Amino acid sequence: MSLAVVPLLRVMGRLYTGKVVLTAGLLYAFTAPLLKLATEGLRDSGKLFSLMLIAEALLEIHRNRKKLYGYVIFAVAAAVAVLTRAEMLLFTGVLLAFVLKWEFAETKIP
Repeated sequence: MSLAVVPLLRVMGRLYTGKVVLTAGLLYAFTAPLLKLATEGLRDSGKLFSLMLIAEALLEIHRNRKKLYGYVIFAVAAAVAVLTRAEMLLFTGVLLAFVLKWEFAETKIP
């Protein structure tokens, strides 16, 4: 569960202020047994880590569409998710379709 702390803090840092970020990080770090009970299908840390990286990548793509960083992080996170759990192939495929639709909706083709 500790792998996802860094992406969680980065995502929370982009959305909220310092106290909320610190509280979210501490709650995530110290309530791991409760998180295991609440998210039965998300127990392994690799899957949760890749989901947090995907969330961070989507935020980065939304903020800076012109930069390649968000797309690279999304691709790496999707690859880690698929390599970690086979059922993530469908989830990452849907997210990839969402990102492509998002990109084509913003791009004006003459």
